[in-house]
Amino acid sequence: MRHPPGHEDDHPGREVTGARRRRAWPLALVMHLLATGAALADERALRQGREVFARYCALCHGIAGDGAGPAARLHKPPPSDLRSSARSDEYKELIIKVGGEAMGRSGGMPPWRQELSEQDIRQVVAYLRELKGRP
Repeated sequence: MRHPPGHEDDHPGREVTGARRRRAWPLALVMHLLATGAALADERALRQGREVFARYCALCHGIAGDGAGPAARLHKPPPSDLRSSARSDEYKELIIKVGGEAMGRSGGMPPWRQELSEQDIRQVVAYLRELKGRP
């Protein structure tokens, strides 16, 4: 069958493009699944960080991270409002591990390295990043 001039069948490059598209969709699917898996892993890390925070940190820092936990009134100076902290993730990880006194801060912040794993600490810090983004 003869096609009018300029028809897509007259351009072999279009066939290559179609073939590339057919080969590219599995890659796009894999990339989508990886991104979805990463998002699920992030959600899981945040959930676990929230659970660790609730168990170990909320008594002083409050469940909202605002420094107004039930035991906050016992500390002078009071616990930090973690929602407005400008400290780096590395600093937060370190102060959780070694405690406030070792960092030149309040001795009321205990060292948690004996109770919390490296993963627990990273997950708490990830949760703190989420708290910072909340109003």
